[in-house]
Amino acid sequence: MQELKPIYTVSTDCQDCYKCLRECPVKAVKVSSGSASVVHELCISCGHCLNVCPQGAKRYRSDVQLASNTISKYKAMGRKVAASIAPSFISEFSDLPVSSFIKAVKMLGFDIVSETALGAEQVSAATVKYLQQEKPDVCISSACPVMVEFIKKYYPSQAGRIAPMFSPLLVHCRMLKQIYGEDAAVVFIGPCAGKKLEADSNPDLLNASITFEELRGWLDAEGITPRHLPENMERFSPNRASNGALYPVEGGMLSGIKHGCSSVESSYASFSGIENVRKVLEDLENNEPPSPLFLELLACEGGCINGPLVSDKKKLLSGRANVLNYANYRKDNITDSPEVETRGEYRIEPVIPAEHRPSQIKKALEKVGKYSTEDELNCGCCGYDTCRNFANAMLSGKAEPSMCVGNMRKIAASKLDSVISALPCGIIIADSGSRVVESNRKFAELMGEDNLAVYQSCGGLNGASLEKVVPFDYYFKQVIEKENGFIEKEMSSETGVLNVQIFTIEKNQLVGCIAQDITEPAVEKEQIISKAQEVMDQNLDTVKKIAHLLGENAAASEDILNSIIKNSKKTGVKK
Repeated sequence: MQELKPIYTVSTDCQDCYKCLRECPVKAVKVSSGSASVVHELCISCGHCLNVCPQGAKRYRSDVQLASNTISKYKAMGRKVAASIAPSFISEFSDLPVSSFIKAVKMLGFDIVSETALGAEQVSAATVKYLQQEKPDVCISSACPVMVEFIKKYYPSQAGRIAPMFSPLLVHCRMLKQIYGEDAAVVFIGPCAGKKLEADSNPDLLNASITFEELRGWLDAEGITPRHLPENMERFSPNRASNGALYPVEGGMLSGIKHGCSSVESSYASFSGIENVRKVLEDLENNEPPSPLFLELLACEGGCINGPLVSDKKKLLSGRANVLNYANYRKDNITDSPEVETRGEYRIEPVIPAEHRPSQIKKALEKVGKYSTEDELNCGCCGYDTCRNFANAMLSGKAEPSMCVGNMRKIAASKLDSVISALPCGIIIADSGSRVVESNRKFAELMGEDNLAVYQSCGGLNGASLEKVVPFDYYFKQVIEKENGFIEKEMSSETGVLNVQIFTIEKNQLVGCIAQDITEPAVEKEQIISKAQEVMDQNLDTVKKIAHLLGENAAASEDILNSIIKNSKKTGVKK
């Protein structure tokens, strides 16, 4: 078994945005030191995180080298190497003649190119026999390895309802070994991350699993261009598949099952997408179906043609049409495949959630500033549906307090207020609507007794109209429209002569102003800069963490402080 798991995280690329955690259907993600890693014991290898990670930090393991080494090793021993091709290949490589595709794969060194759909047909036939003989109340298809993993781990009470057959891929592996020798090697090629997990779990049957993307890269590396290959007489071995080719689309398995089960009174239903399947399983947990029921459950919405590793996610409709047309076209001249053993047992390994005492949860919530149910916003920004689920994750070591964006916003506001209040010069910040966003007491003092009175009675000037606070608001409007706008003026006020510096913090969004009374004998420019730098240094780590977590629009804290220091240094104060 390989040491590197099918899905993993490149920690240096992770920007702790928690999108993978928000999107993961089973929360198989642990955040530590700001990096989100996959918890493999919880993971079902659905591959969804591969598609949603904006930084590409979630990767799937490349098995091209393993496949290539397998070919070299087995050929040196005089053994056959077969490629098991997922039926969704016709959607992925719809621009290629089938014979050219087969030829290209063989040019990589494969002796046999066969359709996984042959294994699917064996599974369908075995499922029909099982339904006829055993007559289960509910039977869940075993075709999707991700769904099997999902049920085993998170709905173990329903695991006994999974049809007792191996997946189509593993049955196909058995078939290929039965035909070409038990010592033959098999490499799967398809769109599914879950198949890599199957290869790891069944090394005696499946030597490696690579994706269509890996196949394209491998062909490119070998200088093989399938579209330039002429049509030829290459065919799938040992024969074509028929209705098994429908498996990659939602409802595809049912078409074969229904045909074989015409004498069995049973209901049939197909559901795709993990959240839809979750609802079905929850329903089964609480209610018994009114009649015998067969369920086709697929992890990917629409089926395997919409797998996590298909090259074009926009081809769902055309991909389905390609599969249906291809399957229908091949109904003639189909020969029967040899029967093969399909039975397989599944070891149930349920995920048992950790239980924490109410007092522990209460303390965990208090760590993120939540002291009552009113404080529990359940906003989901941390990646968990509720604040209590987040608290449970913290107690289980899967989450960190800094993931709570609401609490970090409070800290950001508090830090910004503390830093600005500590500066020995007047500070005011306004938005594009000429409303005060932040200010300190010193600025109110410099603007006169009326402003100071308002500041004291209201606890600040926030929300006030800029034109009512300062007599030079028109300078703010000039500066905010520029990328690095800056204006310095000296002007009279009720308290003395002011040196005023107005500068852009965020173009068209925020503008700042530093004001100081240059007639005060104790004022020293160096003191102001030194004090600003001191409070900045004291709070830098927290401010940077807040800025990183909240993103550009909410990360004004660091920008504001840096702007204050930079613009304080631009010019000296006249004595």
